[in-house]
Amino acid sequence: MAALREKSACCSAVVHRFGGKRRRCSDCGRTWSVHKARRGRRKRSAGADLPRQLIIVRVPVRMLSQRQHCSESTVYRRCREAIDRGACWSMRRPMPSDTDLVMLVDGLRFNIRGSSWVQYTTALKPVGSSTAYFLDPVFVSGCESAPNWQRVFSMVSPSIATRVRALVADGLRGLKEIAAGNGWIYQRCHFHVWALLRFWLWPLERGDNRAIHQAVSATLMAKDSESADAARSFLQAYVAANPGGMSCMLKQLLRDWCAVRAHIDYPDLQIPSTTNAVESMHNLIRQAVSRTSTIDGILRRSTALIRLHPPFTCNGHLFQQK
Repeated sequence: MAALREKSACCSAVVHRFGGKRRRCSDCGRTWSVHKARRGRRKRSAGADLPRQLIIVRVPVRMLSQRQHCSESTVYRRCREAIDRGACWSMRRPMPSDTDLVMLVDGLRFNIRGSSWVQYTTALKPVGSSTAYFLDPVFVSGCESAPNWQRVFSMVSPSIATRVRALVADGLRGLKEIAAGNGWIYQRCHFHVWALLRFWLWPLERGDNRAIHQAVSATLMAKDSESADAARSFLQAYVAANPGGMSCMLKQLLRDWCAVRAHIDYPDLQIPSTTNAVESMHNLIRQAVSRTSTIDGILRRSTALIRLHPPFTCNGHLFQQK
């Protein structure tokens, strides 16, 4: 046993090393621990697979508490500790680093104790692929706005931002200018276009006159320029003859003519015509945070879900020109 320079407190004799954490007096033989152990049962570490079981697989928390022989609150605490520790982040599928990208964005609104919050969700689809990879969400208080989106875009890594070629969004005012300022092609989501026109087009679709409905469909999806130009002329004539009402929506559609047809004008980029991949992720997030009442809990669960969930399939390129 190696002799140490310190002297024992009992006999002031030479102290010898006695194992890893113990010391021994050379005179009386008393031993003591250098690092005393904490009293009580050792704290159980949070399982790395617990967030996936609770958020992705959706195993009931009562079943998890029975498996681990603890209370439900302990299961939530261990899951929260595992998320904060970054468990299972290595399972995240890496995104290709050598291809151009199409960015899909959308906002998810929350009302937490009277305060309005928006989750800014961003997904990236490589050109030539049907897989959408999600970035970590960003939460900003207040309403969704273009300046906040500009802040979110500035947080994207430069190695990713330089490869973005197109932006797909829901038509929020100001995003077209942001896309033009960054040199991105802007595609307006067709699902949101139909949602704005649904109140006006639904009675026309059920009635005898379906010309406007067909013209809007041709505007969004017609591949040949002749059909698209004919639909555009018909809508312009309708707006001129019928001011007010639905004509205000159709004017905006005509102003965004290039934005709603970008997926056809640039077939080599395979731009999706909707943000349905982001909407699908938002549906999962709403279910995952349905019992969470704090913004920290929502951010923690939303980030864990996005990181642990497999990449979404984005089939927007199936509607492109061949």
